[in-house]
Amino acid sequence: MGQARGGAGYDRAKAIALNGTGIYLTGECAKAASFDGLSLSDGPSFVAKLTDAGSTASFDWVQRADGTLLALAATSSAVYTAGYFTGTASFGGTSLTSAGATDVVVAKLVDAGSTGAFAWAQRAGGDNSEYLTGLSASGASVYLTGQYSSAQAAFGGTTLARTSSATANSFVAKLMDAGSTGNFIWALSSAGETAANAVASAPGAVYVAGSFQGVAGFGSTTLNSGTGGSIFVAKLTDAGSTAAFTWTQQAGGSTLDDAQGLAVVGSIVYVGGRLARAGSFGPFTVPAATDRNLYLTRLTDIGQTANFNWVQTGSSGDYGQAMCLAAVGPRVYLSGRASAPAVFGSFSLSLPGGPAAFLATLTIPVLAAAPASSLAGLTVAPNPAHGTTTVQVPLGAGAAPTALVLHDALGRVARRYAAPAGPSYLLDLAGLAPGVYALRIETAGAPATRRLVVE
Repeated sequence: MGQARGGAGYDRAKAIALNGTGIYLTGECAKAASFDGLSLSDGPSFVAKLTDAGSTASFDWVQRADGTLLALAATSSAVYTAGYFTGTASFGGTSLTSAGATDVVVAKLVDAGSTGAFAWAQRAGGDNSEYLTGLSASGASVYLTGQYSSAQAAFGGTTLARTSSATANSFVAKLMDAGSTGNFIWALSSAGETAANAVASAPGAVYVAGSFQGVAGFGSTTLNSGTGGSIFVAKLTDAGSTAAFTWTQQAGGSTLDDAQGLAVVGSIVYVGGRLARAGSFGPFTVPAATDRNLYLTRLTDIGQTANFNWVQTGSSGDYGQAMCLAAVGPRVYLSGRASAPAVFGSFSLSLPGGPAAFLATLTIPVLAAAPASSLAGLTVAPNPAHGTTTVQVPLGAGAAPTALVLHDALGRVARRYAAPAGPSYLLDLAGLAPGVYALRIETAGAPATRRLVVE
């Protein structure tokens, strides 16, 4: 199944989002275009929907918009798009005027099946240039990330001030979708020269990743990349009307390293991007390479901090990098660009000519991937278990557990338990499907894992 639509000018899709059999695209079209007979006047941007019917697909509707739309997110009730614009721009029946060179825009469309329409649009920014790089939605909460270079950038009632020593700071902002309108709830910024490139959300948490140069601040955490640039991954806790940075992790080396892709499954965070030379991801070190490397790394969020679990790299030629990530159960899908030679583990790609796009997948052996326990004396009994089991945790071993997390065989969080108050903890297994699970004992150090069979 393939679809090629557009017009006589330069057309390009920039983002895709899925919801059931609905496939949503956004991008640009320079001139008038046709999508399965649906006419669109010259762009500059569009949002379109296809329905996947198995072996075929067809366009249901298409909407034009001003500005440059770069991102999409879809929920069961709405489609959100975001980007930036200059001057006066229209998004359906909403007209916005930028305060400076470029402002950020986020808009909602309502999908009525065979038709779609803009419901609202909101702008943010100041008297200089702001750019949108990431968008995520969870229920009625919509999260944005990007950079702002204005001395003062307004996000609804919140104004962010740029660090005087930096040309641009990163922002993370939340809007609440109220149906016919959307309103900014909070916005936070980094300090120093930072570039946030991706955002992902989970209940009560927002994750953002990108790069920074020199000294950068994320809430109470300060990082230093040295003379070059390094990777950052940060978690924010969303308390509803307010938010705060919870933890920030630094990775890579001190050259032009970056994070472009981000995916979250339960307490597992995947990050991908570019690694120019040697670099470190927690205790894992990547040696120097002659070609630029793309990388994929995994962290486990244990509440107030996170641990790197592993890192994988690929030789992707000059300026190759991982750019987009998606995680479904034990599989992680990775796409980006590469030039010869391009090597992914035991696989290699023959890429004659210039750079090309790639798609790769990794299957994560969830139950075998966790490191061996450093908590001597940790026991889980009975095992196999039915209804309940008891965990004996060595609280005096120097690493008090912060949580107990039960993962199923696909890596999904099946149940999360509070931190044990004593050495013995009774786990309620009622309602769990029979099968093999991985019980992770989260600590401030390396997590411990035990295999648990539920009958």
